[in-house]
Amino acid sequence: MTNTSVLPGVGDVVIYGEERDCNNGNKDSDVGSPFFMVCSFIGGQGAGTFPMLAYRYVGAGAVNSGGANPYGAHYGDYWSGGPSTDVGSVVKDAVIFDSTNADVTLKAAAQRRHAIAFLYDQSDSFAVLRADGTHDSGLDFSRASISSGNFAILPRTSFFNWSGRAFLGWNGAIQAFTLGSTNSGTDYSLAVYNSGDVDVGRHLSARPQSKVSLNGCGTSKLSKSANDLHGTISVQVGESSCAVRFATDYDNKPDCVVSSSLGGTHSPAYETSRQGIAMTFSASKTPQSVSYVCMGR
Repeated sequence: MTNTSVLPGVGDVVIYGEERDCNNGNKDSDVGSPFFMVCSFIGGQGAGTFPMLAYRYVGAGAVNSGGANPYGAHYGDYWSGGPSTDVGSVVKDAVIFDSTNADVTLKAAAQRRHAIAFLYDQSDSFAVLRADGTHDSGLDFSRASISSGNFAILPRTSFFNWSGRAFLGWNGAIQAFTLGSTNSGTDYSLAVYNSGDVDVGRHLSARPQSKVSLNGCGTSKLSKSANDLHGTISVQVGESSCAVRFATDYDNKPDCVVSSSLGGTHSPAYETSRQGIAMTFSASKTPQSVSYVCMGR
């Protein structure tokens, strides 16, 4: 059975209706049977014919263009199923199912403005957006221009989660933005506070860098935790000079403080540069520890 109908105001476009069986796709169901459905088939009817451009078309002319709310309709498609009972238009799998290779599934035209959002979810669904399959990117905002407001707004207890192994977000327990193995408490590897303070591993420190080196220091050795930010040199008896070579040059000459465990006249004289620290000190008769701390960029 095939029925045709003409959409008013859209030229001579014709929709060819087809009866299809929801169970197996054949056309032999009787009206009123459990698997009966009525579809609208949109497609060319032979060589040289093409599907219509728009199935449902709402004209650009507003019904009440001179009023405060110049809208033509409340809904494009309205599905009237109940939220918790099996009545009305309760859809089992998907309201929109896309099996095509279209450029996009849902699209809003450029320069259109929606009062709340283009996509608006008020449901109690398990997830707001879920993606399966293989994609080149997750969310692509590379060509978007957000002139004001917030790029993304999240609840204060919400975290980005990588398979339950890493959490990134606002940690209410310590009032800081943290990265760690949990989304609360003090079990984190990095914390950044609004004050600008940074807590790395619950200590303000930098990771050890093996490329930090000593030059002209005899048998002196660097502490295992030494890096471009701080370190301690074990100076042996009789040595009077030593130079620390940073693993990475600073952009500007850093501010450094150097001190000796012996204190007094044994405190070294030093010169700081973007590349490192050159130190000289009175040759001691006993070993000493010389420590440095540098801050800069």
